[in-house]
Amino acid sequence: MADDRPKGSIIYKILIVILTAALVGTILYPKHLWEQEKRNTIQCRANMVSIMYAEYTFHDTTDSFTASLDTLSMVLLGDTTKQLLRHYARTDTALAEQIVKTLSKRDTLAKAIADTIREYARLHDLDNPAGLVLDSLMTYPQYLPFVDSAATARIEHFKVCPTVNRPYIITVVDTSVIKTFNIQCPITKEDSLKIAQDFWKSKIGGLKITNHGKIEHGELSWKK
Repeated sequence: MADDRPKGSIIYKILIVILTAALVGTILYPKHLWEQEKRNTIQCRANMVSIMYAEYTFHDTTDSFTASLDTLSMVLLGDTTKQLLRHYARTDTALAEQIVKTLSKRDTLAKAIADTIREYARLHDLDNPAGLVLDSLMTYPQYLPFVDSAATARIEHFKVCPTVNRPYIITVVDTSVIKTFNIQCPITKEDSLKIAQDFWKSKIGGLKITNHGKIEHGELSWKK
């Protein structure tokens, strides 16, 4: 049987579907862009903090800092004793917390150790309780492979800003008076301008990007 519905009615329904999809897209697309950049900002700053702790570990071994991310990772990952890697895992508080949390979920002994030491740290007002817990967990050989793999993964993935996929800028100050380093997010004004000139990301998505900050002499610019 032939379809007696007017062709205009079918076209109208198709237009309604298209317009509805476009409306949903204009709502969801900007939300996706903003949330992605928010995640990138958080990750970028976490990367810089991890690099800072890696530099401290590097300094404990070489009595110097390095402006090379490749050298930094090569020294920490190249230590066959794994002592540098484990020292880094302990000092990077966010990484230590992540490792402890994961091990506590997987293993009842690890959870018991973590709960006991956290309570002790709370009662005595001790800094970095996750590092203290990790120190204790690393006396148990069964936990070392996970600690090593987690620290290795962190070092291998902290080199670039996720927004522009470029490495962080590290400058080293090494004089007879002071020995320090600075870490800066690689996003430039040109990157911001490029996004501003992107019709879909800027006009439709409303996306704007700015430099995520820097660490100077151990001070985090986004904490000021």
